[in-house]
Amino acid sequence: GTVIHNTASIYFDFNSPIHTNKTRHQIGRNFITVAISDPEAPLTNVRVFPNPVTETALLTFEGLPEGTYRFVLLDALGQTRLDAPLNRNTYTLQGEELANGVYFFQILDDKGRSAGAGKVLMQR
Repeated sequence: GTVIHNTASIYFDFNSPIHTNKTRHQIGRNFITVAISDPEAPLTNVRVFPNPVTETALLTFEGLPEGTYRFVLLDALGQTRLDAPLNRNTYTLQGEELANGVYFFQILDDKGRSAGAGKVLMQR
């Protein structure tokens, strides 16, 4: 619940600084979560072909232990665009409904721990 106020000054060459607006942030409110590597989670070798993706891509996962997993695709703003069960060591990404740009994916186990991650570029 701690409140943090902040401002910054931006310097270009020898010009006068440009001062930003003052910001206010309360810890635990309005934040973006980021994935943290769990050293105990199994890491998987992930391959994406083709990358950049034009229509579809095949993702293969090597070294994924037996278990239940989900494929989660996030856009560059961190919004979940796809959350699907992963039943085997491959996943076919259908990109027809995705706009051009960079997307990040994670393979999560049934406890929400990361078992693999990567990025794909949609480019039509």
